[in-house]
Amino acid sequence: MLPPEDLYKTALSDYTKGDYDLAITGFRNYLKTYPRTSLAPNAQYWLGECYFSQKNYAQAIDEFGVVIREHPDSPKVPSALFKQGEAYTQLGDTKQATTAFCELMSKHGKTREARLARDKNIRCR
Repeated sequence: MLPPEDLYKTALSDYTKGDYDLAITGFRNYLKTYPRTSLAPNAQYWLGECYFSQKNYAQAIDEFGVVIREHPDSPKVPSALFKQGEAYTQLGDTKQATTAFCELMSKHGKTREARLARDKNIRCR
C-alpha cells in the first residue's frame, strides 16, 4: 500500500495528464483509506474536478458539495463553490448557479473565486 502522500500525488498526476478515470480511482482509494488526513478535503475537491473535466456536471456538483459540507474550514471551499456554480451553469440551471455564486461571494468575499463570481454580474438577494 502506498503512503498517503504518494497515493494523493499519483492521483493528482493522473488528473494533470488527463487520465480522469484513473485519477477518480486514486482519489476514491485515498478517501476510503485516509479519510481523516489533511489532504482529504483536497482529494475530495480534485474528485469533483475530475468529473467536471469529464463533463459529468451532476456528479461534480455532488463531489464539490461534500467538500463544502464536510470540510467547511478547508481552503478548497471557495473553489468548490465556484466550480459548483460553473457546473450548474453548464447544466443550464441558472437558479442553482446563482445560489452557489452568491454563497461564495457572501461567505468568502475576499477570495479570487469570489472576484471571478462577481465578474459574472450575478444579482444576489
